[in-house]
Amino acid sequence: MPSMVAAACSLKAASARRSARRRTTRSRRSKSRERLRRRAMATANREPSSRGSLRMSAMQPARSRTCRRTTKTTSSATKCSIRSCQLLKRGSLTTSRSGAASVASAFVFDFPVSDVDRWQSVAQTLHNLIRQSTGDDAEFEFTHRPARQRHRDSLRVPFALETPRPTSVVLLSDGLDSYCGAVQQLSERPQERLCFVSLSTNSRKGARINDVRSHLQRLRPENLTFCGSFFHLDDPPRASAQERSQRSRTMLAIAAGFVVSAAYDSQDVIVSENGLGILNLPVPNLQMDHYSSQVLHPANVSLWSEIAALLWGSKATLVYPNRFRTKAEMCASLPPDALSAIRYTTSCDAPRRDLDDARELKRRLEELDPWSALVKYQPTLRTSVVESKTPTAHLRYETIQLLRRHITEVIAFEQVRRAH
Repeated sequence: MPSMVAAACSLKAASARRSARRRTTRSRRSKSRERLRRRAMATANREPSSRGSLRMSAMQPARSRTCRRTTKTTSSATKCSIRSCQLLKRGSLTTSRSGAASVASAFVFDFPVSDVDRWQSVAQTLHNLIRQSTGDDAEFEFTHRPARQRHRDSLRVPFALETPRPTSVVLLSDGLDSYCGAVQQLSERPQERLCFVSLSTNSRKGARINDVRSHLQRLRPENLTFCGSFFHLDDPPRASAQERSQRSRTMLAIAAGFVVSAAYDSQDVIVSENGLGILNLPVPNLQMDHYSSQVLHPANVSLWSEIAALLWGSKATLVYPNRFRTKAEMCASLPPDALSAIRYTTSCDAPRRDLDDARELKRRLEELDPWSALVKYQPTLRTSVVESKTPTAHLRYETIQLLRRHITEVIAFEQVRRAH
């Protein structure tokens, strides 16, 4: 009996200690959240300086969003840093990508590189690419970085080259479109060796990508190469008032694809996004212009090719094999043995938002001049049909047909949802 009493007292004391630790942890977290909230309120009420040195908070994007893929280091000569950032408000065709009211930022980056002349040759192209993709202005100040002061990230070998060399590089994520496109490439190129390139930002995303990779290897055990890397923000935004979209993160994945393509001397960098995802049209009255990423916009393909040729000597081009296909059409093309892996993927589609937009698009398409009505509603469509190799009239026709199929699918999905 005494031993049982002692054991009970010991368990009670241990439980009391655990409860005390939990209360202490909750108190610390509450104080931390309150500090972040006060800091966000203070910075939100601060006026931008004329020199553009406002710290990035409140409505401004994350500091590491576009090019700061660095870790903390003691030498400023080895890492990219942001010299200044200024908040911009845009609202005209001459300053905004689509002409709608938007909020953007003007960055000045200090970028140490080993070959200043080579990077300087692509500075304007990088500026144009970032402007068209995110609406932000980015200026780069390239400085010479001595070879002995290389950043420690560059000392690690991210992947080993395998033989035979892959003929194409395919970007692979945990998205549904990416998985459907990967299965499509396996079926269309049964004899070719393919290289799948992935970037993960957290452990959950990395786990989902690994599940997708395992399923692809079961579908085809041979002639597959996988190159993966992990990256994260050094100082991510935490306050609710800060902008967390990181809308330029896709640029990192495309750059990684071109780097691997240059290493293997491959000809294609394949992005398996559906047609609506490539256009990524902002939803008026629900999305401001700066919340809609245009990284995959067709007008950016030539800019990526120019950057790849000048920086890496690559002849690869960005390829959109599903540019005029909807998500439903991509899913319908999956073979039966590939359906089970859909549960590992994610999708950012919002049915209710898509339904409201689809109704407005349908109304525009019923007008006498549907293309002019569409461009008035979605100005970014104007530059999506300007290519040197394909007639503009054909691209307009295919885009209109894509939107019509998309509208039909969204309305049908809503009817099925209501029925169940």
